[in-house]
Amino acid sequence: MSWVFYATLCLFVSTGYKVFNQHYKINASILMLYRGIGLSLVVLPIVLIAPHQPKEFYYYAILLGFIISFMDNLYLKGVSKFGAGPISRVSPLYILASLVIWWIISPEGFYLLLENKLKLAGVIFSIITVVFALFFIKSDKLSNNIIKYCFPIYIGCICIDVFAKLMFNAGDGTVNSVYSYMCVSSFVAGFINLMYLIKKNGFNKDAYNSVFEKRTVTCGLMIIIFIFGAMYGRNNAVIIADNPAYVSAFTSMSPVIIALYNKFVNFEDKTNKVAGFLIVFGCIMLSFFAK
Repeated sequence: MSWVFYATLCLFVSTGYKVFNQHYKINASILMLYRGIGLSLVVLPIVLIAPHQPKEFYYYAILLGFIISFMDNLYLKGVSKFGAGPISRVSPLYILASLVIWWIISPEGFYLLLENKLKLAGVIFSIITVVFALFFIKSDKLSNNIIKYCFPIYIGCICIDVFAKLMFNAGDGTVNSVYSYMCVSSFVAGFINLMYLIKKNGFNKDAYNSVFEKRTVTCGLMIIIFIFGAMYGRNNAVIIADNPAYVSAFTSMSPVIIALYNKFVNFEDKTNKVAGFLIVFGCIMLSFFAK
């Protein structure tokens, strides 16, 4: 099956995840317990009966778990602070770096691109479009603030793109490897956030009451469903695609869906829409020409 199918699944599920957190604004560290440990427990029965992956695969999964623990925490806080639309519209900026880094690691795709002048021109045009959009974002205070806030997230996304592709190349390349990655990385991310909460609050029972409040549990279960769907779609797409940046570029269409949703529900969305959509357009073009 085409990577576009799985990327489309990831696109819609991850968009729902962003919009959901935009409205409920639950504490990011608490949500990460559900997103992390909760999700790993859901997937664990599948992993236990599935074939095991090579040791190298698990090393990558643990490393990615560390990255996810910090990156998703920042992302959840950013969505609560700025809204899902502004955060998602500037997120595609990291894709260009992921594209180039993977070309350096695995240059076969770049060499093929050089043989096709039309595709090469398309990639250059896409990059110019994104750079042009950056000038618009620089003239908008809110968008500029978001870029500064998201910089660590960009670094994390680049690492996830590259390391995830290396990890799946080391694994068996089946859906079993997706479940294994989901289980290991999510548990590591959730455990780190649990340690953070214990360090912050100690073992004071009252400090953890909010974890089991009805509203938090409901949101946590919804987050598990969203993240499961997003990781299932994205990582199957990464296995199939030649370059992980193609998948990230495709899922950058999320801001379009979020903007339409925000307009429908009359949710305030202050960032520079022209700049954000130009970035998304450039990344979509990049995904098309760099196939």
